[in-house]
Amino acid sequence: CITGTKEQMMAISGTLSLHGIATVAIDLPLHGSRGFDVDGDGADDISATFVSPTHFMNLASLPTARDNVRQGMADLLGLRLGLNAVADMTATQAIDLDVSKVSVMGVSLGAITGANFAAMANSTLGNDTLDGMFAINAASLESPASGIATFLMESPDFGPLLKALLLSESSEDFVAYVGQVYGENATEAQLREAYTDFVALLDAEARAEVEAVFAQFNFAAQTILDAGDPTAYAGMLGATTPVHFMSVVGDGGENLPDQVNPVVTSLPLAGQHPMAAMIGLEQVTSTISSETGTVSGQVRFNSGAHASSLSPAADPAVTREMQLQVGGFIKSEAQALPITNTDVVAN
Repeated sequence: CITGTKEQMMAISGTLSLHGIATVAIDLPLHGSRGFDVDGDGADDISATFVSPTHFMNLASLPTARDNVRQGMADLLGLRLGLNAVADMTATQAIDLDVSKVSVMGVSLGAITGANFAAMANSTLGNDTLDGMFAINAASLESPASGIATFLMESPDFGPLLKALLLSESSEDFVAYVGQVYGENATEAQLREAYTDFVALLDAEARAEVEAVFAQFNFAAQTILDAGDPTAYAGMLGATTPVHFMSVVGDGGENLPDQVNPVVTSLPLAGQHPMAAMIGLEQVTSTISSETGTVSGQVRFNSGAHASSLSPAADPAVTREMQLQVGGFIKSEAQALPITNTDVVAN
């Protein structure tokens, strides 16, 4: 997840261990242990985890944002290659990994980079030995989405902050409003509130001008981000890798759909469902399996929330079901996608 750390994978590693699966995790660029302490005071000054998610999704330098995503993909390729050289240097010599059976599991931003990584890892290098050193058996992805610029702008969670930051650079009226209400050095939380309140005060003409600023930025941003966007890799992923895709779509009532990475957006190629479609996935509502090949599919959940595979806060039953699906899918080497609790699965 954006702002998250590799230690969050501990939440699912127990379930994976019960399936005989070892977990290896790595921080995304500028996350967790990979921030930068610029002034030497012991605290990271550049960190998507401890300071601001915009240090990763850098609005002031969109090529940096693009390359942060691509660096995350490259890091996973390096990690996958490194697994071929795992050696137990302890006295017990207890590590026994089958490095021919490696799969990837990611959540949100980790699922975006994980999807791109799997697509590249399973692209042939023209040498069977090298191909085997990078090979990924299966990909289990929770809440990734394509069309990064669009889904972030339309995200109920991130959208208000991104729009506030854009208006801070383009609207004197917004800057004056923030200064009047919050004074200097408004926090990101205050900027989110300021954006919502400011837009509510605008008439139709002024709101149209603001939306034009957002549309212009969205077009420019997506043009730059395309090289790191799942849209560029989804077809390749579907052609080379079995995929288990999980999305929280809500129940049409109190349980809302994913509020971080939207399942759908105003554009046909942006969102979770469009990404699943580009991979070539169909919705799955009950257990599927194959005795002779592999299976893939998108499971939609009527309960839970973003990152429920790692956190039971929204609905423990969803977390349990997601984790069992991940474990079963990877354990079977994608020959089965087990669904146990259909009560939390949308039809």
